[in-house]
Amino acid sequence: MTLETIIEILEDELFLLIDSPDHDLIDTGELDSLRFVELLLAVEQRTGQKLTVGDLNLDDLRTPRRMTKAFGELLASSEVTNG
Repeated sequence: MTLETIIEILEDELFLLIDSPDHDLIDTGELDSLRFVELLLAVEQRTGQKLTVGDLNLDDLRTPRRMTKAFGELLASSEVTNG
């Protein structure tokens, strides 16, 4: 999962305007629980992998840059457990 893909999902599917990879979506109130679920579904659809989000925390979701790292790690561990 690349930074560009995360930003594309946020802009095209969640209709958020991302002005930088370090745009804080939590502080601005743009990422709430509903949008979080939408984000997870979009990532699952893009990757074809079912995600277990128990290891994610709020700080993992603050910015597109942090999301890229967190989802990358989550997807890698999901491949190990699913593959």
